[in-house]
Amino acid sequence: MKTSTTKEWLARYGTILTILLLTLTFSLFVDGFATVSNLWLLLQQISVLSLVAIGMTMMKISVEAGFDLSLGALAILSSAIVAIFLTVGFPIWLAILLTLSLGVFGGLVNGFLTSVINVPTLIETLAMRTILLGVLLVITGGRSISQLPDQFTLIARGTVLTVPFPVILVFAMYILFHFFTTKTRYGYYLYTTGYNTEVAESVGINPLSYRLLAFACAGFFASLAGVLLTARIGMYAATYTGVYLLESVIAVFIGASVFNKGKANILGTFIGVLLLGVLSNGFSIIGASRALIKTLQGLVFLLAVSASMILVKND
Repeated sequence: MKTSTTKEWLARYGTILTILLLTLTFSLFVDGFATVSNLWLLLQQISVLSLVAIGMTMMKISVEAGFDLSLGALAILSSAIVAIFLTVGFPIWLAILLTLSLGVFGGLVNGFLTSVINVPTLIETLAMRTILLGVLLVITGGRSISQLPDQFTLIARGTVLTVPFPVILVFAMYILFHFFTTKTRYGYYLYTTGYNTEVAESVGINPLSYRLLAFACAGFFASLAGVLLTARIGMYAATYTGVYLLESVIAVFIGASVFNKGKANILGTFIGVLLLGVLSNGFSIIGASRALIKTLQGLVFLLAVSASMILVKND
């Protein structure tokens, strides 16, 4: 019994303990890590991933058995689309609005195909990922898009009382959707839909509408991440086509082992993203190769999945 309790405690709080140990180690032995400027840099580095991961979490809450494998591709496509809109002369607000609308539309298409047509989630979103990357190649020709308005880049490079705007935006989204999923009846309906659609229907919940809501939110956040990415680097970079999918899945799995007994949750996802951010930031400062960082992320993924399985088994 004691061994089981210890195992469950480590599964639930091991992620937080790991973050604390990594932060302490990097602070003591890596010059430049424990500084205010690096803190802001770290939080800005995880801002784009945070948005994709929030979207992935919303989708995972309502569809317990699947992940949206198209979100990373949708984020990169949105990065290119907003850049194209801006280069042809669209006002900044309209370029952003149209890009976010396309993201929501993409999410609704995924939701319709999986929830109405009943295409398996992993297969449909994997196919959609391939389609989106194909569209990306067609509209960009495999080239980067630069020379964007300076006012647009202020979205990612501006500050409010010395706090970078992306940090404010991301934390606002974390707080808002944590409240939505844990303190409102609609959040309860989302969890109920993900747990069992028959149970949801028996208590008067329409599972289809909440799954569509979750997919729409996922699409919105993926597109918002793409807009923020373009603003942050000041261009659409053609080399970014493969990022954020694996990291967002890892973050959700890590989050599922924190606070909520193996179930996806917004606060846990933040902890997962933060762990990946600390890991990447610290090892980048000491000059570790990207290959090593990816290897460590894969190891974290395995540990997170194991922790989630322990919690589900002991629940």
